[in-house]
Amino acid sequence: MNIAVISDIHLGRGDRADRKRGKDEALIRLLDYLEVHHEQIILLGDVWELLTPKWPGNPQRELRRVRAAHPELAQRFAHPPYRYVAGNHDQAVEALEGVPQEISIKIDQVHIIFTHGHQFDIWAHHLRYIGEFVVWFSAWAARLGTHALTRFFDQLHNLITGSSRDAQLGGLERKLIQQSRERHAQMTVMGHTHLPGIVEHNGHLLVNSGHCLGDSLHFVSINTEIASATVYQVQQLLNGPVDEHDLIMIDSVTLP
Repeated sequence: MNIAVISDIHLGRGDRADRKRGKDEALIRLLDYLEVHHEQIILLGDVWELLTPKWPGNPQRELRRVRAAHPELAQRFAHPPYRYVAGNHDQAVEALEGVPQEISIKIDQVHIIFTHGHQFDIWAHHLRYIGEFVVWFSAWAARLGTHALTRFFDQLHNLITGSSRDAQLGGLERKLIQQSRERHAQMTVMGHTHLPGIVEHNGHLLVNSGHCLGDSLHFVSINTEIASATVYQVQQLLNGPVDEHDLIMIDSVTLP
């Protein structure tokens, strides 16, 4: 089976705080490509941005607003081949719609766990309300004309969790690997840190699906028959459908 994974799109309400504002078309063309070449497409959390309403307190209303701002994407994501995993920015969908925190697949003698990856993040638990306030405050700064606070918060988050573009194996990642190995999985696919890549650790593959923010588009392609995972970045799409010439391979590994 061929499985695609995308995460961290952060689709917002269509105002200046929405980092995907006016950029749906390129993502839709990528989805056209993924639907042709994969039997399942897993949305690995933080698909919808529910932490940046103008005034907090009603996540169900905010979910309606963000879906209304991105109607074609909302319609696609509601049906197969898409499967949805909740992240920390769209955590409310777990209670509102029964979206799971992980998907576990055992196929072709490969056990893969798909999870957003925030379960061991200090910002998402011990400092959850501080983190959510910073996200909300940063959104208001963006509405007033600057995304600098959002970028700073992303960098600070990865510094605290120990995630880095060089090592990709901080404390958060190590705990995810440990949990997956205890469940006899050979591969863990996560998002959350926005850092695409693959790390092999003692025979276990940790795959990070990157993000689909702004003009950047990353995705993971998994072939369960040969137990391989490849992380791609899509070159900037001006027009026309996506094909193999638009894909830049970031990392690729096959389980021994």
